[in-house]
Amino acid sequence: MLSYWRSICSCYFAPITCSGPLATFALVTPENPHGHRKLLDFAYLSVHNTAVLAKQIIKNHYGNAPKYSYWVGCSTGGRQGMQEAQRYPEDFDGLVIGAPVMFLTGNVMRRIWVGQAQMGDAALPVEKLPLLNELVYAKCDNSDGLADGVIDDPRRCDFQPARDLPKCNSSDNADCFTTLQIGGIAKIYGGVRNSKGQVLFPGEPVGSESVWAENLVGPSKLVLPRAESQMKFYALDPPPGAEWSYKQFNFDKDPARLAKAAKIMNPLNHDLAPLKNRGGKILQWSGWADQQVNPLPGITYYETVSKKMGAAATRDFYRLFMVPGTFHCSGGPGCGSVDWLAALMDWVEKGVAPNRLVGAHLEKGQPTRTRPLCPYPQVAKYRGTGSIDDAANFECRMP
Repeated sequence: MLSYWRSICSCYFAPITCSGPLATFALVTPENPHGHRKLLDFAYLSVHNTAVLAKQIIKNHYGNAPKYSYWVGCSTGGRQGMQEAQRYPEDFDGLVIGAPVMFLTGNVMRRIWVGQAQMGDAALPVEKLPLLNELVYAKCDNSDGLADGVIDDPRRCDFQPARDLPKCNSSDNADCFTTLQIGGIAKIYGGVRNSKGQVLFPGEPVGSESVWAENLVGPSKLVLPRAESQMKFYALDPPPGAEWSYKQFNFDKDPARLAKAAKIMNPLNHDLAPLKNRGGKILQWSGWADQQVNPLPGITYYETVSKKMGAAATRDFYRLFMVPGTFHCSGGPGCGSVDWLAALMDWVEKGVAPNRLVGAHLEKGQPTRTRPLCPYPQVAKYRGTGSIDDAANFECRMP
């Protein structure tokens, strides 16, 4: 018998619809005296308490405890799963950690940064996103040696907005970008910085521009109200309250005010020895074109664990897969449809480590392309013959 929890949510707040009170649940008031406990529940306690209780219910009902327990989550679910791996390694035998919000406070700060960068005449009209996306892919698609509509590793592409975007001469036209718009775009790619130019959080990797309207630019800026609410009610210490605006965030002074929330919310403890020692496994993945949760902190975390525990010892229980061309948790031009749970179960129960997984790109539910997904830092390389839409014609190699 096995128990299996699945948590996938692109929101950062309790309401599943990502609407309503947003982060007000965390503010301690006479009407909400348990706000801090609610924040701890959201951070990590609710999953742990649910796991403990669920196992008790299963044992009482069936007479036996579950043989295996698995966690599958993406976005907030990925962050919750990594909290489990670090804080409560006894809860799950295997964890699929998808697009995890490893550095939540930094990601929230980055959304405030983008919000400020997209004010006034610097705001990028959503009508220009297709042009920006086209120019990015024209520059970057072939950076891996294969023009296939997918950017394998955005870090390899030297895309510079000031150099590579067509500039409007006098008026703001559809086929060009104004100087202010280029500056705003450069800030999205360039990352969060203080007045000294120090990078506080990495910028958006190229490749997700076609879905920026859902998250970063345009009149909706869906993630900005969420980030602003987090800053108002729990991220900043002390919480500034309901009247605070994202326009007030100071990138020299305010990052230090995120330290208290970071200890609670960010699963960045690099000591995974307790999970490893009990035989637990982690299968972590992120889309390279994730428009909501920057994938770079997840890579940094994996690399740091590898240095701390040793690369070989880390691969024995923890592997990272980067999925080219995949948006946040799903979608995009890449091959992001993968049976992560089956691979994890084979690893936990049969000792078959995931050395190569096959992802598919689906159109109307049908696969139109397959590609191998390789354990980081390996990448899929075309053998030189056969269809580029068939995973059999690719192999995993070091970059």
